[in-house]
Amino acid sequence: MAKGKALADLKVGSSGKILEIKDFKNKLRLEELGFTPSTKIFVLHENIGKTVYAYGVKGTVIALRKDDVKNILVEEDKYV
Repeated sequence: MAKGKALADLKVGSSGKILEIKDFKNKLRLEELGFTPSTKIFVLHENIGKTVYAYGVKGTVIALRKDDVKNILVEEDKYV
């Protein structure tokens, strides 16, 4: 299992690299949308209730529920 943090834990404005998607019911759908290991991902927006987030992946913006993205492990980019 890859070390990293859940994508759901990244703040708006941050970015990272996908390490792994854990097995769960929407894994294949996420992979088909471009959420694959080594892919750069950006956290762009959140809704008022902080339950849905918009992510930039491979030149497109995709909105996902926080419950789904907690199954995606990422390595957060560190800015100096």
